[in-house]
Amino acid sequence: MSNKQAVLIKADDEWEGLYVSNKLVEEGDPINEGVERLTYFAMLARLYNFNLSDILVKEPSKELQEEIYGTGNFPEFWEEEN
Repeated sequence: MSNKQAVLIKADDEWEGLYVSNKLVEEGDPINEGVERLTYFAMLARLYNFNLSDILVKEPSKELQEEIYGTGNFPEFWEEEN
């Protein structure tokens, strides 16, 4: 079984969204639910089948940042803009 691509998007206000195969799987301020951050992300990697060492960290586009502020959430699906 091949691993999936994971992307962590970090908004200006510390809000984070984790996408696996372009689908939002976790969001938080920040993502860790009070657990030590590395341990929590290792659990997410096992749960959603991605390599922790391959996770990409990105900043949102201006449009995505405005959507996050407007709705209070990350969108359910995300694709990188070209």
